[in-house]
Amino acid sequence: LVIDCNREPADHTAIREISEGVVIPGNRRLTRAQRDARIDEIFRPYHAEIAARIAAAETGGAVPALIAVHSFTPRFRGVSRPWHIGILSGRDRRIADPMIAALSADVSLVVGDNQPYSGLHFAGYTMENHAVKRGLPCVMIEVRQDLLADDAGVQRWAALLQRALAPILAQNSLYRKLPT
Repeated sequence: LVIDCNREPADHTAIREISEGVVIPGNRRLTRAQRDARIDEIFRPYHAEIAARIAAAETGGAVPALIAVHSFTPRFRGVSRPWHIGILSGRDRRIADPMIAALSADVSLVVGDNQPYSGLHFAGYTMENHAVKRGLPCVMIEVRQDLLADDAGVQRWAALLQRALAPILAQNSLYRKLPT
């Protein structure tokens, strides 16, 4: 909650003062200088690193894929969210469709297709600015936070994501740019 690197810094939700009815004291009444410091210390380096890695891959002749991983709250505005994981994408479904199919094969999982958020209109700052605008293959993965509450949960989800993504990322046909 220091700063959401998946939102435009000027977006009022990039540094929330209140989240789910809980006041975030460290975010209250920030000065412009304090906001700018967070942007300079966290947001800009994060996006500079992503841009540098994409540029390095492209310089080497590769078309990289961007996989953005986030988490979401189990309840939002008092409503429980049934999904264990959400796969978000825009028009480019090259990673999303096979990933949803792979994860949905496990009947114990509730997999959201553009749930709990939609990638159809704005897929988030990271995907939009680093992948969508360039035609790179991309997907945003959202895992429910309560499933990541301990090391065992993190390890379980890392293994699930690795098993789902490995065969998708092994397909040479994935690595081409789409027209933007």
